[in-house]
Order: sequence, then C-alpha cells, then structure tokens
Amino acid sequence: MHILRPFRPEDLNDIYQISVQTGDNGRDATALYDDPKLMGHIYSAPYVLLEPEHAIVVEYNDQVVGYVVGTLDTQNWEKRLELEWWPKLRHQYKAPNPANRDHWTMDQIRIDRMHNPRLVDREISTRYPAHMHMNLLPIMQRRGIGTSLLKKWLSIAIKKGDRGVHVGANPKNKDGIAFWQRSGFQTISIGHKKTPQTGWLGRSSMKIAST
Repeated sequence: MHILRPFRPEDLNDIYQISVQTGDNGRDATALYDDPKLMGHIYSAPYVLLEPEHAIVVEYNDQVVGYVVGTLDTQNWEKRLELEWWPKLRHQYKAPNPANRDHWTMDQIRIDRMHNPRLVDREISTRYPAHMHMNLLPIMQRRGIGTSLLKKWLSIAIKKGDRGVHVGANPKNKDGIAFWQRSGFQTISIGHKKTPQTGWLGRSSMKIAST
C-alpha cells in the first residue's frame, strides 16, 4: 500500500533517481545521460532543498516511487535559483561550446540549461503564479495515485492563497498532457513561440478550489 507524505532529507537520492527514470517523456532516460543527476539538478532537487514545504512524495514498500514539487511564486523562484542554486552548478559544470550546439550530447543540453535557464513567459507566470513538477515510476502509474498526489499539493497551495498554477509538458508526451487536461488544466496559448519545445497548461484558482 502506498502513502503520501512530506519530503524528508533522506529522500533526496530517490528524488534524483526518479527524475532520470521518468526523464524521457515519462520513460527511463538513464541510458541517455552520462551524469544521472542532471535531470534532478534542474527539475526536482532545487525544489525539495529550497522549498521542502511544497514537496510531497509517494512511498511504497518503504521506497520513494514518486513525487510532486513546486513553488507558489514562479517569478520569485526564478530569482532565487539565480542567487542560490545555479551558481554552484555553473562552477561544477563547464558550459558547453555553443559553436558545437548541433552535436551536443544530452548531458551538454542539460548543462546549458543551468547556464542559460529558460524563464517562463511573464504573462504565464503572472496569470498562473505557481508551478509544479510531478513524476511517478511506471509501477505506480495509471492507478489514480497521480490524481491523489495532485489534489494534495493543490490543497496546500489553496490554503496559502494560490491564484493559479501552470505546468510545462513536452508536446510529445501525449499521456502526460492528457493527464493534466483530465485534471482541469487547459492549454495556454501564450509563451509557445519562445519555448516551442514546451506545452504550457494552466488552472485558475476557481478551478483549483473545485478539485
């Protein structure tokens, strides 16, 4: 039986593993990277370390098998990453040569993201200030656990006065996009020209409150 509980510091390694094991549109991306921590450095670790109060994990048979992380203020979060998170990673990972961009490995693509973060379009982060990332290992998918995890995170956000939340999904991840749409998220038309590789979806506070 699974349980949903707050993140604990000892969960960090599991969070990193889940990040890469779901990093290929929900599938295992381990074979794509030489450094298996790169996905986690960008999409999960900063959240659990800098805003652990907004991190919930799924535990099954004493193992962490999924999580949801996020922030209630995306614009402030981007500033905080620039001050507290990216500098140490930029020191650890040398920026790839932009002249060789067409031949970058997956590791280099992620490292470039650390040196040149993709900021969310201000119109999106103003209309939907919060954002989240959620991942479940395949053994826990299609069992209603994602919906329970989402509702628990939203309940925390609502109590703190959240006005709206957005998520980003690879347009190729049809299952992921379908999940968000079933959960009341709608496609956001703004922002796509700047980040065509990301499909943006959002929910207003009114819709969140009805979940």
